[in-house]
Amino acid sequence: MKYVYELAVANVRKFDSRAIDNRKSKNESFLTALRKTMIDLEYIEIFENPESTNDPHEEKVKLFEGLKEDWMEWRITFIPDLYSIDVKAREVRLFEIEDTSPLTDRKIAKLIDFWWFMDNESWDVKCFVFDRYGHNHREINLQDGAIIEMGVEPNSETHKFVAQKLGFKHQVNRPSEQNG
Repeated sequence: MKYVYELAVANVRKFDSRAIDNRKSKNESFLTALRKTMIDLEYIEIFENPESTNDPHEEKVKLFEGLKEDWMEWRITFIPDLYSIDVKAREVRLFEIEDTSPLTDRKIAKLIDFWWFMDNESWDVKCFVFDRYGHNHREINLQDGAIIEMGVEPNSETHKFVAQKLGFKHQVNRPSEQNG
């Protein structure tokens, strides 16, 4: 199994060279890396913005109170096989190798919860699933999953309306995508 997994990781990295193997990241889990990224980003926006007229001390207190409430107490209830964080694009990419951690309904629900949380922070989350060798990737559309979770049919006018109201991109599933 180890050799097959290593092969899969190598192939996922061909898909995204920035992908970090969660098992081998030294002293930094996915949650720690994500928290650090979000804290650094908030810090830069508050303290390094030349147009800011806010009192740095007061802003620092607000920053850490907010982080304690939102980020330090929040827990991710899943562990991706690999991940990458793109600060400029404000995007988190999750990579799942199907044989290592199959995407059950429960895990997909956890990924959708994570998508909602990150959407609230103005970030996007993309989830890619690969076979046991790191081939045949496909994207799980977590945004659609979130809307479906609200009880809306994917290709309905209501879905289009809800997506537009929430500021999402409405992506119509073509019949060939629905079956595959």
